[in-house]
Amino acid sequence: KGKTTDASDGPEDLLNALLEMRGDDFTLTDIRVYLTDIFAAGSDTTAKTMEWAMAELIRNPERMKRAQAELDQVVGRKRRVEESDTDRLPYLCAVVKEAFRLHPVVPLLVPHRADSDCEIEGLLIPKHTQVIVNMWAIGRDPAIWNEPSEFVPERFL
Repeated sequence: KGKTTDASDGPEDLLNALLEMRGDDFTLTDIRVYLTDIFAAGSDTTAKTMEWAMAELIRNPERMKRAQAELDQVVGRKRRVEESDTDRLPYLCAVVKEAFRLHPVVPLLVPHRADSDCEIEGLLIPKHTQVIVNMWAIGRDPAIWNEPSEFVPERFL
């Protein structure tokens, strides 16, 4: 079991929080199922992003050639890409960002609630109003993006 930090009286991570909740209504089996769901959801969203990136690269062969050339130059073909390589793979990172922009895995973000009255571009958001951010619309807004429906990784370089 981890220690709490000086800045908090609570647990330092999710697992410790779940272990503290364990009791008659929340068993060790419940914790295992909950953590399995979290890891599965993370794996699924990663896989979906990779699928969209590959689909877009297949539809854009010149961009696929550029990404492959960068990978060949930086990593080669004899080993796997490692996290430490990402700083030297700007085009591949741009491909991933563009895939996220064009095909967000979660198009509507988790609902939030306004802590106080606020105004956003002339629209009053009263305190306690539920706000849901539409990432799909933001990623395709022509006021923000040139050619918003096109796959253009270069916009992130």
